[in-house]
Amino acid sequence: MNRISFFIGCFLLGCTISLLSACGSDSPEIIKIDPHYREYVAGYTSGMVERDESIRLELVHPIPETISEKELQKHFSLSPEVSGKLVKVNNRTLEFVPIGKLPSGQFFTASFDLEEFTKVKDGYEEFKFQFSTFQQEIDVYVDGLESYNRHEIRYQKLEGSIETRDFIEERELRRTLKVLLNGNPIRYTLEVDYGNEYTFYVDSIERTNKAQLITVQWNGKSIRSEDEGSRLIKVPALDDFSVIAVNTFDEDDQYIEVRFGDPIKLGQDLQGLVRLEDKNGNRLKGLTYDIDFNIVRVYLPNRLTGTHFVKCDQGIRNTADARMKEAVSHQVVLEAAKPKVRLIGSGSILPSSQGLIFPFEAVALKAVDVRIIKVYEKNVQHFLQVNDFGGNDELSRFGKIIAENKVRLDYD
Repeated sequence: MNRISFFIGCFLLGCTISLLSACGSDSPEIIKIDPHYREYVAGYTSGMVERDESIRLELVHPIPETISEKELQKHFSLSPEVSGKLVKVNNRTLEFVPIGKLPSGQFFTASFDLEEFTKVKDGYEEFKFQFSTFQQEIDVYVDGLESYNRHEIRYQKLEGSIETRDFIEERELRRTLKVLLNGNPIRYTLEVDYGNEYTFYVDSIERTNKAQLITVQWNGKSIRSEDEGSRLIKVPALDDFSVIAVNTFDEDDQYIEVRFGDPIKLGQDLQGLVRLEDKNGNRLKGLTYDIDFNIVRVYLPNRLTGTHFVKCDQGIRNTADARMKEAVSHQVVLEAAKPKVRLIGSGSILPSSQGLIFPFEAVALKAVDVRIIKVYEKNVQHFLQVNDFGGNDELSRFGKIIAENKVRLDYD
């Protein structure tokens, strides 16, 4: 959805863009929108937009029918210049549709010949507005090696995930990621999960009589991102039953994931064999375990923070009933859950009643701000043109804040 500023809240745009002006002498000049433009302009694209969005401008008065589609192109421009076409959406709305995608991390100034579309006062012949695309970011997470089943130890699969801040073509994303086996590039499969989230995996990695090394490298320079990094994954030899990775997960249910080179034998009691200790050597009690092929997930009875040690003893057996050759100890850092709030259930239309329970979940928060916005009945049709029932775009245009309150959550 486009982010459209309306003159009810035009000063919010100035506050948002003013952050850019503090970034240094190379920052572009920020244009202050004169509030009197609201006599001619009802709304316009502003703030941060995604690369695949179009640019919209909504006028107060109808667009003259005498202006042809060819003439429209003469009255709108972007700086820096972008190839595209200005089209008429309805009798009051224009939309600039770029050819291709907008560049990431770019600040734009749009100019529109307002006097060609309506009668204006002196000094208001041209309307200029500004917006920016998001700075592209790339976040890569490598899950590690996985077994195909409980009995296969020769072949394994490597899986990971990628998340980008903004839209990116698959072919562009492929240029940012490399997977190497013993220093030599190998093929991987890349799949789109949802939106800007992707999964990559390498199938049928063969274990041999010698240990091997997989390197996952990423560099976002080609997509105008400053993110880069690498991850090393050991492929153990066939006769090497050992721990190959230990990862922590601090969201929702906190747990530790221990990856072994071989699938783990089911039915064995891991109490004491896989344990968690603090820096003083005190063992944490009440751990529970889940065995998933070569992965053991260790669930904590209570949320912990700080440095701890995961210790795995030699008594752990694989599906061939072989024991680990050496005990291992891995240091992990457990973190507090990040603050967040989540609605429970669904529904957007509140019934007319004397009271209503509004359930939600909150983590690591002392208080939440609750704001109720009423979309007036006469505006519902227009609201649904740019939103579904749960949408929140352009609320300042269609509704009004009727209640605001801070709800404390830190009371006993």
